[in-house]
Amino acid sequence: HSSRSSRSSHKMATVREAEAEGAAEAGADAAGEQVDRDDWMVCPVRWAELDQEFGPFTVDACVAESRANAYCYLSWSKAEDARVQKFDGHNAWGNLPFSIIVAIIKNFLKCKRRQQWGTAACFLVPVWPGNEGWELVRSLPEVFKVVREWAQGTHLFTAPDLRGHGRTAWGPTRWPVVVVRVGPEPVALPDWA
Repeated sequence: HSSRSSRSSHKMATVREAEAEGAAEAGADAAGEQVDRDDWMVCPVRWAELDQEFGPFTVDACVAESRANAYCYLSWSKAEDARVQKFDGHNAWGNLPFSIIVAIIKNFLKCKRRQQWGTAACFLVPVWPGNEGWELVRSLPEVFKVVREWAQGTHLFTAPDLRGHGRTAWGPTRWPVVVVRVGPEPVALPDWA
């Protein structure tokens, strides 16, 4: 079981209210269950809007091992590791784990360099000072276009209900969140990509 203090190393764990997280984990721990912090999912209505506008997405780049939070038929969990997968030719969706967001984005950009036409993505990125993922995409405005912005306090994510009753909303986000888009056409990439 991961340390509760290492929330930033797990996908979207820091997005929900700290009190709700503590209470949920305490309940799960008391029941002898593991809390799967990788099983965070953008609410279906919001994802469907993105898929309709920018899809169809061909791969969900970061999902739980169970794939319960996958929106695409093809998906990559920790075992497949989006840091080394070939995004070439894919139109990817990614709700990326904080701890490896920069490595995944850099891998995507290398794949985009190899195959400019047809390689595209929408990545969900939390916006707070010091978030390296946000700093990276913000530093490349000619590559990453912000296509959605949600204010702090938006109800945006679902996760497994700890009582075993499907999925549940996990409350308002603690930070603003954006979705950035890299289209399927060629773009000017940084030399390091």
